[in-house]
Amino acid sequence: MTSVAVVVTRSQTSAGVSAGGSDGGSSLLSLLVLPAAIVTFVAFLVGTGYVAKRAGLFEPIEQAAPDPPDSGVGDGESDRSGAGGSGGSEGPAVGGELFPVWDVVIDDVIGRAAESRRTATEDILITKHVDPDTLAQPMVAYEIESLWDEPVTVRLSEPLAGSGIPDEAIGRLGKGWQVLDGRILYEVELEPEGTARTVVARSDRSPDEIETLLAKPRVTVEQ
Repeated sequence: MTSVAVVVTRSQTSAGVSAGGSDGGSSLLSLLVLPAAIVTFVAFLVGTGYVAKRAGLFEPIEQAAPDPPDSGVGDGESDRSGAGGSGGSEGPAVGGELFPVWDVVIDDVIGRAAESRRTATEDILITKHVDPDTLAQPMVAYEIESLWDEPVTVRLSEPLAGSGIPDEAIGRLGKGWQVLDGRILYEVELEPEGTARTVVARSDRSPDEIETLLAKPRVTVEQ
């Protein structure tokens, strides 16, 4: 009985030693593989960085952007071409187009108009919008639409409340208005089926003369 017990004990001891040796081998293999993986990863990062640098990916954005074109305006000069400006030394442009600021005024007068009225004469549609009391004098905005299929010159006129009123008293806000023989006159050239807008301050009329301000203007058309 005693000898059998000894044999069993030695067998268990041998098995334990064998198992311990296997575990030790696995641990050693893990220690060798980990540094190799780290070295491989670092080499990958270094290689990627080198390629990116050669490709110019690390250059500043300012270097990659092109230089802005020369505007031709000196440091001591300012751009005079703004709302209603021609950009030159001659001041605001006075062509067929309204000054942008007066286009805003027209929108405002139309939006505040107490009453509007549309009439038609010689294939010309005219809509008048009267804002009688927002400003110091009544404001009348005109929307003119041509139904002609060829260019025409349109002239419209309104009677003044008094005579001898200078242009400045009428408050002309766009090209085309003038005072002549006790009337205010407006002239505009329209393209086929073209449109135009204008506005005038009627300092010769009072705010309660809305019907007079809405009256149909005298219209002539010239081809």
